[in-house]
Amino acid sequence: MEGHTTEEVAAVERVASCTLENLEPFKAHITQWHTAYANSVKFFVGVDIGATNTRFAVHHSNELVSYHQSLFTVQFKASSTRTIVDALQVLAAVVQEILGVEALAACLDAAGPVSTDRKHVVVTNFFHTEADRLLEVDELPANLFPRSRTVLLNDLEATCHGIKALNEESTLLDNFKVLWPPRNESETTQAKPALGLKNYVVAAVGTGLGMALLVSVGGRDVHAIVPTENGHTLVTSTAPENKLYAEETSFIKFLSAKLYNSAHSAEYEDVVSGRGLEAAYEWVAQQPEYAASGDFPRILDAAQIAAAALEGSKPESKAANRAIAIHYRYLMRVLKQLCVGMLCGGIFLAGGNQVTNNAVMETHMDELRAEFLDHPKASWVMDVNLFTQTTHVNLNLHGALHGARGAAAAVTTASAPIENRTL
Repeated sequence: MEGHTTEEVAAVERVASCTLENLEPFKAHITQWHTAYANSVKFFVGVDIGATNTRFAVHHSNELVSYHQSLFTVQFKASSTRTIVDALQVLAAVVQEILGVEALAACLDAAGPVSTDRKHVVVTNFFHTEADRLLEVDELPANLFPRSRTVLLNDLEATCHGIKALNEESTLLDNFKVLWPPRNESETTQAKPALGLKNYVVAAVGTGLGMALLVSVGGRDVHAIVPTENGHTLVTSTAPENKLYAEETSFIKFLSAKLYNSAHSAEYEDVVSGRGLEAAYEWVAQQPEYAASGDFPRILDAAQIAAAALEGSKPESKAANRAIAIHYRYLMRVLKQLCVGMLCGGIFLAGGNQVTNNAVMETHMDELRAEFLDHPKASWVMDVNLFTQTTHVNLNLHGALHGARGAAAAVTTASAPIENRTL
């Protein structure tokens, strides 16, 4: 979602929204809640902490109205947890003045390691002092973040919760599409994005490669969330007889020297990330067939590479297109390894970058499908569905609210329902 304006986010989310600088719409919205329900209003809080933008949401649950009619979001810029705490204090004062009751439960998500008790996180997207990166539940305003009913999630955990939330709302089909269905499925009975009796991989490519699992519990359509760090596993090479073997050997040697002084091989995240795409383009631009093909930029950022590949006629378009193919080839490789190892029946490619890059990725679909099936156990992954996000719905914010509902249930029942647990 980074890079989208408040107006764009509101348009695709179909929810009421404003900025911290102009809270009048927020005040008017929750005043309507108070008018309708007085001190009996029940609401949840969700917060999605991004690299530059933080999004705060309140969702009331007094009656079965449209989800989007009962949701309001506030966006503000922040590159420090200190800024976030200050902003939440401002919002808490507004909520206290108008509603006068505390939230049922709250959930925040951020990129970075979360403590085992879910009460503090070190935000890796922030690059100042330790205090700027550390966020603790105990320093947040208690009326929005009740201590026993507030949890922190890693960003990919929140993405998984978001997918579960859309599934429960029967809106996955509105926000994801099928890139390839099982081999025996006809066009008229094509697989639809919905969680079934399977395990799923969830992957998000951005500044890094986030990966997590939705694991079917007891063979039911109830899924526990299992965070992973598979993006940091070492890349494997293709077979020596493969026509791409020489190219891959040269590329990984380049990456190893560039990143690790040739002391280690590359991780999947070193290729499948924004910086990985940039490194792939840098390597491609050095290859003889490109280096001698005329004047074009040898260094581009990830957005410029994707744009050049999609545009197709720029001097750098051919090199950009090849870099994109390398980038996604390694994504398919790590995905098939996880699908084989965890017996997964589906994959969700999530995130704003995926939405933006779908058109470029789809030009390489035959090559990517071939890579995915290049495995001694190809029959194990032949029927895996691949789903890709198609709208800029904020999965993490939906996920944070889903996590808040789980936190409330955990206190009510003394243990969270298994479908709301993160393993």
